Amino acid sequence: QPPAGEAATVFVDRCGQCHRVAGVTEGKRAPDLTDLASRPTLGAGVIANDSEGLRRWLHEHQRLKHGNAMPRHDDVADETLEQIADWLETLAP
Repeated sequence: QPPAGEAATVFVDRCGQCHRVAGVTEGKRAPDLTDLASRPTLGAGVIANDSEGLRRWLHEHQRLKHGNAMPRHDDVADETLEQIADWLETLAP
């Protein structure tokens, strides 16, 4: 299931255009996030995939890996990004 409320809207309408999550979105231009919580790192090894690293990646991905194709999320409320991060942490096989 996708996250609830505004987090679901943002994830499906924005993130899901590029990222696939089995049963939720079908994006094909960016990494499949279906098993994200089981991965040791994010950004092809740039940062640890733990609670702090995931949140930092969502806020600072352009600074952490300059030039990556993921757009900035400056217009998304911090609370919404937190809810998306909470949900992403549940995605494991």
